[in-house]
Amino acid sequence: RRSTPRLREFHYCLLIVNVLMKVGFSSQYSRAEHSAAQLLGKPRVFPAAGSDGRAWSPVPRQGQGREWVRLRFAEPVEARAVTVYQSHNPGSLVEVRASPAGAEAWRTIWRGERYNHVPSRPPSDALTLDVGGAAGDAISSG
Repeated sequence: RRSTPRLREFHYCLLIVNVLMKVGFSSQYSRAEHSAAQLLGKPRVFPAAGSDGRAWSPVPRQGQGREWVRLRFAEPVEARAVTVYQSHNPGSLVEVRASPAGAEAWRTIWRGERYNHVPSRPPSDALTLDVGGAAGDAISSG
């Protein structure tokens, strides 16, 4: 059995549970409501849907195609899956990247297509991403 490196950081586009420290973000509506700090801890909005100040909301900017957050775990974790809770406009997540413990390089461990334009999408979503297998081989498990 191949050993699994422990991940130090995640860099991705929406929300993850059990993150302990916010490192950076592309934008936020304010320092309180809709702030990137809302990403820390358990989801406060899901499974409800809609805009809610208890969830991070980026500020759309002219010419900016992607919004992002960068989060760090207090201790490295072995991640085989990542669950992203999307309570407003689900389907916007397009990439998850990670940095293995002790490494500076970011690696894409999941990539997908937007589906936020699909009328039949659910109003909120708990998207569980398998970050192991072929996409995660570069860091063993994602």
